[in-house]
Amino acid sequence: MFTPNINRPFTKFNNCSHVYVHGQEDIRKTEDGYVVSKMIYDYEQEIAIPFERKFKKDEFFFHKYMPFSWAIHNINNSELVFVSPQTWKDPFERLLFDTNHANISCLCMTYEKTANEESVWNTYRNHSIPEDLPVRLSFNPKKFMDLLEDIGHKYHVDFYVTTIDYSCSRKELKNLSKNKASYSSRIETYINAMSLKRKAFAYENELRIFAVPQNEVSKVDYPPKVVSFNIKDILDYKTILSRVTLPPYSPFSQDDKRDKLYSEIQFFANYGMRTYFESFMPQRNVQQSHLYDVYDKTSGIRKKYKLSGITPMVKHNTTP
Repeated sequence: MFTPNINRPFTKFNNCSHVYVHGQEDIRKTEDGYVVSKMIYDYEQEIAIPFERKFKKDEFFFHKYMPFSWAIHNINNSELVFVSPQTWKDPFERLLFDTNHANISCLCMTYEKTANEESVWNTYRNHSIPEDLPVRLSFNPKKFMDLLEDIGHKYHVDFYVTTIDYSCSRKELKNLSKNKASYSSRIETYINAMSLKRKAFAYENELRIFAVPQNEVSKVDYPPKVVSFNIKDILDYKTILSRVTLPPYSPFSQDDKRDKLYSEIQFFANYGMRTYFESFMPQRNVQQSHLYDVYDKTSGIRKKYKLSGITPMVKHNTTP
């Protein structure tokens, strides 16, 4: 019977004193880029196997999807927001949550931008507020890790960065959750357990960053569901943003007259978001997802409607 590996050791990342990774397993830097590893399940052999993905230096980013209103709040208030694992939607992941580590929070990201794109856009779409569309924020990995180190110094927090192990079944997660003592006695084994996920979610290519207070208090009756780190005194949030991707517009059928105007409809549907981001970023770094768009006509649309420049907007005051 397959047993999930919860004993992978952590080591300090580069010269950091507050950021830990799985040695050279999960994320390692090469001369021309990065290599990211994860565990997946081979259904034919019925075993867990390691899988590596190579990225060129200018192709590797930490991506975070979120509703536009949240992005505005985080950027304008210079906040990096983590949430408690007890808020995760997947009930099988919540099974592993232990109140002995209730003060540990997590930031979920991904290192892929296309392989999982359609499903992720749909996941982060705010169905209760349809007009609050999701955006994808992409961060330079080195700058982001350096930021975590600075936050660690300021707030006395350690960060554990993991790629998700997708080698587990429902039964294996349920069995592991019945014996919390086997993984909750140590921070490292607990975080490894909280980095396990079912095989069905392997397409997500998820990256998790766990924030662990150095003076962690056990058995918190009412743990915080959201933990915000204000980084205003460390740097401007906008400086760690490498690019922003706007969401795809739902496609039309071929016999729909609007199909010929798809690119223009998509452009203006996202115009408010584009205006906000281009008020502090170069136009080339504010990109449009072309999930359903055959051609990139952005420059042609700008020229047609004389939209060569965008006037900076008044600072938003929206909260998530």
